[in-house]
Amino acid sequence: MGEQGISLMDYKTNYFEETCYHVTDIVAFLTKHPDRAILKVELMEASDIRHQMLREKLKSPLVTVFTSFVKTLEIVHPLSSKGSAIQNYLKDYTNVTSFGFGDGENDLPMFEVVDVAVAVENATEHIKQSSHHQTVSCQEGGVGKFIFEYILLHEQ
Repeated sequence: MGEQGISLMDYKTNYFEETCYHVTDIVAFLTKHPDRAILKVELMEASDIRHQMLREKLKSPLVTVFTSFVKTLEIVHPLSSKGSAIQNYLKDYTNVTSFGFGDGENDLPMFEVVDVAVAVENATEHIKQSSHHQTVSCQEGGVGKFIFEYILLHEQ
């Protein structure tokens, strides 16, 4: 992973362990803490019926609703999506080719803004159809394999 990768993983670990709030009753939490800004809500292990009901109720340009992991429904502000983050980051890098690797619905906003969208073999069908390329599964090292074979070998 290198120093930058380790630094990023340390940041993510700290963020999820120290900055995120894990609550079971979001209404009670927001009532008690009206000063908190909500970036993301995850509903874990809900049924498909409940997911669909929530998707319909939350349909709005003010939120993005998608599934991630197994049975997790995420509700986020559109500006906190992977696509928005990458688009903002790439403002400083105008002469580069951007790549995005994904396997789930939460990766669709990223696929919309990168130059090359790559789905891993274990991705959902919608992700595969939305990608430019596909690679082997994550368990088989799909991201690294694609980087080595498609990016590094083509640079030579």
